[in-house]
Amino acid sequence: MKVFISHSSKGDRKAANLRREIFRQLKAKGYDVLLDLDGLKPGAEWRTELYEWLATCDAAVLLLTEKALASRWVQREMDILMWRRALGSHLEVVPILTGGLKSDAIDAAGLTDLESIELARGSARATVAEMATQVIDRFPDLSSSAGRDDPMAAWLGRISQHLLDVRSADVMLRAARALGMREDDALQAAQPIGGRFMASHLLDSELSGSLCPAVGVLSDALSKDRLERLIKDVQPAWVKVATARDLLPGRGSTRRTLLLNAEWPETAEDYINRATCRPPYGAMDERLGAIPIDETASDLPKAMTEKLLELYGCPPSTPLSRIKPDGLLYFLIFDVQQLPLSAALRCLEKAHDLLPDLIVVALTGRELPASIPASRDGVLVLPAMAEDVELDAYRSRQKLAKIVKRVTG
Repeated sequence: MKVFISHSSKGDRKAANLRREIFRQLKAKGYDVLLDLDGLKPGAEWRTELYEWLATCDAAVLLLTEKALASRWVQREMDILMWRRALGSHLEVVPILTGGLKSDAIDAAGLTDLESIELARGSARATVAEMATQVIDRFPDLSSSAGRDDPMAAWLGRISQHLLDVRSADVMLRAARALGMREDDALQAAQPIGGRFMASHLLDSELSGSLCPAVGVLSDALSKDRLERLIKDVQPAWVKVATARDLLPGRGSTRRTLLLNAEWPETAEDYINRATCRPPYGAMDERLGAIPIDETASDLPKAMTEKLLELYGCPPSTPLSRIKPDGLLYFLIFDVQQLPLSAALRCLEKAHDLLPDLIVVALTGRELPASIPASRDGVLVLPAMAEDVELDAYRSRQKLAKIVKRVTG
């Protein structure tokens, strides 16, 4: 079983000793321990191989020190781990507070996701060995989860499967270089077993600006069908992990409305696909234009009712009240650019009264509203996209479509 240790312990003697002791005890119990001994330093290049570790580990230990809570790299690791949990992964995460940190340090660092997880704590008198044992004892018997895929691991697996058709090491090497990989990483990607490694890089948002040239190189070695599948899987890579994760409901939460400063529904689709890891079945989405809304009306507009029935796979005459939760994720992309936001939110409240599990991504246009009207729904304003980010993503979709057209003649 694979256990990832997240830390930032350079210069912290006690934290480093605790990290080594946790590593030793895990190894003694037969775990495969994934540990970056050097740590990730501010300003250092993101090591994409960590994405593979974070996407496939069975459990994780979060060694929380003051330095770790301030590290954007450690927070990025936590984003991916908590993303997997939000997707329903049976991932065991064990955070441990050290260096005298209190629970409020978690809140101050903005890591509210960890509030739902029981923290391990080291007392001032506890030895390093005792603190490590406290962490190890929190681990359940993980044998039942061995070999079980979750959505993120399955996503990586699908992409690496597409790449199996690329039988030329030279093509893989050129694609890796076009993607902007470091030379040692590019050489690793060109190996016969490098498909999974390449898949991790293709999904790295930091490299997404080079996605089209890399796919262009790979296209010479792929069939049209395989190329189209690869493109669908990697297109959402430009969306940041931390932002995409916000689309997923927290444990027990319902009635989610998310405001996104986007003009085009394809942008919201990329957000949804990034958030859900493009499962072949399990996340649905539908688009709805800026329909006229009467704020005084007691019923949902007909166009919205029809779209919701279509989204949930029900006959046109079905009352929305008959639809019961089935464990899947349902997303409605709602264009509110031409509507008063207060009216749109009242309409969504009515939809959520009937379908509380519905997740709505509301497109507000290039600018987010200056103020958000009060709502009974959990309205969340997603981090604003910088200028031209959406346009760049749109152009990337067009370039990828041209690559397919070129291959098919």
